[in-house]
Amino acid sequence: MKKVLIVDSDSGMRQAFAGLLKGHDGFLEIHQVEGGRAALAYLETHEIHLVITRLHMEGMDGLELVTRLDQKYPRLRVILMAS
Repeated sequence: MKKVLIVDSDSGMRQAFAGLLKGHDGFLEIHQVEGGRAALAYLETHEIHLVITRLHMEGMDGLELVTRLDQKYPRLRVILMAS
């Protein structure tokens, strides 16, 4: 099972992304965190295969998060969405 981490400072956006992926139960395990700093902390203790995040977020924006993820987890796949 592939583990997906949805990262967004907006809880409504996190829920929307999770809802889009719900149809893939059994193949995807969905996790959610609020913001970039929470994502970095979460990844310290959890194995994740894919991160989905938005460019525009409060606090750490998506571009900074992707930069940090690339430095620390270069093999981690990331989808950065502009919305």
